[in-house]
Amino acid sequence: MKNPFSKEPIRYQVIEVEKPRLSKPFDKDIANSLLTLQGHPGFLWLLDQLRLERSYLQTILGTRRQKTLTDAEFLQAGIAWSGWLQDKMERAIGFREGSQEPQEASDREREAFEAAQKFIEVLR
Repeated sequence: MKNPFSKEPIRYQVIEVEKPRLSKPFDKDIANSLLTLQGHPGFLWLLDQLRLERSYLQTILGTRRQKTLTDAEFLQAGIAWSGWLQDKMERAIGFREGSQEPQEASDREREAFEAAQKFIEVLR
């Protein structure tokens, strides 16, 4: 048995840490470049994957029994962080505003809607 009162020698280790990069303050150029991501297929795919992963974690949390409380906490943390990241990304590219009022349809949108309505058959 090990003596609890004996002191082990201190061993020092050198750990390399990458110096953090300072980000530029948010300005108009950054806002404009973020808006270009609205139509970028790769970025939209990433948003879809984030949404899918969040829904998968919610399903696991709601339908399966977790072995430990830590497992359930990890799932809850994953859901919270993925929701936060999705919200942050969608706000950055203009998909979701803080409080956005519904807008009146344009003439072109209204004409397209009426043209589509002609092809819909109502069954009663």
